[in-house]
Amino acid sequence: PGQVQPSSVDLRLGARAWQLQCSFLPGTAGVEKRLERHAIEELRLDADRPTVLHQRSVYLVELEERVALPPDVRGRTNRRRALTVQEDR
Repeated sequence: PGQVQPSSVDLRLGARAWQLQCSFLPGTAGVEKRLERHAIEELRLDADRPTVLHQRSVYLVELEERVALPPDVRGRTNRRRALTVQEDR
């Protein structure tokens, strides 16, 4: 087990973003259900057309990267934004 620090991983933004009323944890409902409740607006991100993101607003943005963890490994984030990878034994 170890940690992956956010500064050590370059992530590319995907094509969609959502402006949210507030931040949330997906819980058992899942991200899609939470978006239905908390999204104010869905934005399309296009490198050829600038998008304005407002200060003090919360956004959820798709990433181009994907991760496939083995069944005995899970990832989580903490409030300091470090990704912790833990192996179940």
